[in-house]
Amino acid sequence: MTDEFRLTEKILYDYPKNSARLKVLTEDLRVLRISTDVKAQSYDKPPCDPLGHSDPVMSYVIKLETLEEKIKELERITEPIKSLVDYLNAPYILENSDKNMLKKILDFYYFGGNTQTDVLKELHVSRTQLYKKRLELVALAGVYLGIDIFIILQKMNKLKTNCKQNTLKP
Repeated sequence: MTDEFRLTEKILYDYPKNSARLKVLTEDLRVLRISTDVKAQSYDKPPCDPLGHSDPVMSYVIKLETLEEKIKELERITEPIKSLVDYLNAPYILENSDKNMLKKILDFYYFGGNTQTDVLKELHVSRTQLYKKRLELVALAGVYLGIDIFIILQKMNKLKTNCKQNTLKP
């Protein structure tokens, strides 16, 4: 598998955990902004005095910036997957459509943490069909994440070609 494929799959696997973490951090940021009981900065001494007591304003700003940075980082990888989930959950999806199959794989395999065998039993498909649909889902997620789908597919096709050539050689 390619690095792009593995990265995209990792983001899919981690989505539930990252979404929960994002909610916690957002709430922490809200609480931090509400609790602005920061005392005025003393300009007579440096931000950190020799005893190691830092300036409350500086501490507040550092906490605020750190939380905002973590939130932005998590949003960068959770928002595209949320958009993918919304797309797959759209009410106009037909019962037996490909999108419905992709949604089931996403929910059951990536978000549910089930094994490949469990997914095969649940969806009543062959390993080959699951592999193709999984590749399609990861490529679609890559599009939402801004990872070039063609890079993923080209590398996957090269991998398949190399495997076929290696098996055909005497």
